[in-house]
Amino acid sequence: MVSGRRRGASRIDQRRYFDQPREFWTKVLSNAERERLVENIFHTMKDCLPHIQDRAIDNFRTVHSDFGGRLRQMVDAYNAQKGCRPRI
Repeated sequence: MVSGRRRGASRIDQRRYFDQPREFWTKVLSNAERERLVENIFHTMKDCLPHIQDRAIDNFRTVHSDFGGRLRQMVDAYNAQKGCRPRI
């Protein structure tokens, strides 16, 4: 049996997990490729429950604010068409 407090990664250490995808977003992908990536992810998550959409978008926003922002706009527009309230 193991006892004691679990020491998880600090918030700062967790942010490092996003360094590689951030580099991919900013230095590898062209704007057209970014748009296609956002569209592909949007089509995968558009019908998820709102709290799941929010959590995913928060992760993409941690990668890069533009990445999360583009997804948020698409999800909000889609949800508005379905009659759901846009998320803030």
